[in-house]
Amino acid sequence: KSDNTLNFSGPFVVKKSACDELFKLLRLHPLQIDIFHEVGFVRYAWVRPKELFQFEGLFVCEKAQNSNGAMVFFREDKTGVAYAVDTSEYVDPTGYVGILSEPVLRLAEAKYTHEVIQPLYEAKAWGARVKHWTK
Repeated sequence: KSDNTLNFSGPFVVKKSACDELFKLLRLHPLQIDIFHEVGFVRYAWVRPKELFQFEGLFVCEKAQNSNGAMVFFREDKTGVAYAVDTSEYVDPTGYVGILSEPVLRLAEAKYTHEVIQPLYEAKAWGARVKHWTK
């Protein structure tokens, strides 16, 4: 355990060209936690600090910076919303943070990854115990 924290600023709308390139490069990972699916997000990707997409920055808003990297959350329609790693803790006053704030807060409540994502043998054992529910 570390006493350090990773602060994110945002949300920021991600340029379509950046979303398309992340898809083409197969850099997206499925979101395994149901609460993200409930609010419409199905995948995520990490974007490296100062990474450019077709010679342009990540965000639609030019004043937003990607100096330290960003997490991009993707919807089914391949559009994205990003939170940049940032020590300023800036929150975009025009952005609607409610849709992602609850899932992110719930992630922070998870103490260890193994409590959030169960090992395969445990998932199979659970499936065997509840398979009669689907009949």
